[in-house]
Amino acid sequence: MYPALFQDIKKAKKYVYIQFFIIRSDKISMKFFNLLKERAAEGVKIKLSVDRFGGNDMSRTLVNDLKKNEVEFTFSRKASMQHFFYSINHRNHRKFVVVDEQEAYLGGFNIGKEYLGNHKKLGYWRDYHLRIKGEGVFEIEQ
Repeated sequence: MYPALFQDIKKAKKYVYIQFFIIRSDKISMKFFNLLKERAAEGVKIKLSVDRFGGNDMSRTLVNDLKKNEVEFTFSRKASMQHFFYSINHRNHRKFVVVDEQEAYLGGFNIGKEYLGNHKKLGYWRDYHLRIKGEGVFEIEQ
């Protein structure tokens, strides 16, 4: 999935909207972040949302670097102190990307080396992600 996704992001002309449950701070994730910053510097609108707990590998320095480089970033589903135990159990497991209303990705992948299939503890990771083109992209973007 990563080569196709990265290629579609590289050819984006207007925008890339991204939401993932988990994004790590490993080699594949850093390649992803660098690509987003590069595209933002070229005038492509980049919006990235990551679940607060799923993005716990992302340091404040990394988040600030993304924002400094014009990537619109937010953590979704932040815990509420008022209803802490209730709010920590409401995670945002959505995983999708929309590129210029032309391509969309939807499925089970997140961004991290364990999704490359060679994780020592997890072994071969089997998950699915769909690449959608055409009219169905509009529905995902909404």
